[in-house]
Amino acid sequence: MQYQQQQTPPPLRMRQRRRSAGVTLTPGVLTTAVSIGVVVLIVAITFVADWMQIPELSLSPQGQFLSPNGDGSYDIFTVSYRLADNARIIAQVYSNQNVVRTLANGQNESAGEHFLTWDGRNDIGSVVPDGFYRIEVIASGTMRSTSQSTQAQVDTQPPTVQLANIPEGMSVNTPALQIEGVTEPGAMISLNGTAQPQRVDNLGRFTFALKLLDGSKFFRPFQPAVRSGPQY
Repeated sequence: MQYQQQQTPPPLRMRQRRRSAGVTLTPGVLTTAVSIGVVVLIVAITFVADWMQIPELSLSPQGQFLSPNGDGSYDIFTVSYRLADNARIIAQVYSNQNVVRTLANGQNESAGEHFLTWDGRNDIGSVVPDGFYRIEVIASGTMRSTSQSTQAQVDTQPPTVQLANIPEGMSVNTPALQIEGVTEPGAMISLNGTAQPQRVDNLGRFTFALKLLDGSKFFRPFQPAVRSGPQY
């Protein structure tokens, strides 16, 4: 009985057969895979940049002075602000480190121009004491925020005024009268019958030229001056 010995293929041919069973990556498949990877990377970078972006905020107060006494003059303090992107807004009024009024509490605002107003009252509706207050606006993005603030002076007391050259019982023999006086620096003086108020100088001095008619005239300060802002 003769036995035939089974021959084993050479090692080289076995390796060739194993390789032929694998997946062949063509240039087109490689290009598609690289393109998908680039797109995923760009989306990830864009998401992270948007997630970490700090909102751009610019603040512009319209004046520095507030006199909430109900006379229709300087009763409202207005703050304009501009957003470069959509953001959540918190706006509060501080006296030292204490919040006295919340003007906006996390409201969503779109990019563009906006404004806030303060009537000089606290959160329970009472007029705040005279003094300086800080209005802070915070703009928040997804993760980060920025803030800006401005100062407002509340002053409900009218400035005093004194007439310097009009003594009681004074008589004049000419129709032209020069009225001189002094008040607080930064105030504006109005004379009954004149069209526009007049700003006083840096020392609070003022002068009015007045034409008189025959007869007796009576002068007395009545709501004599209005502060135009904290310029002193």
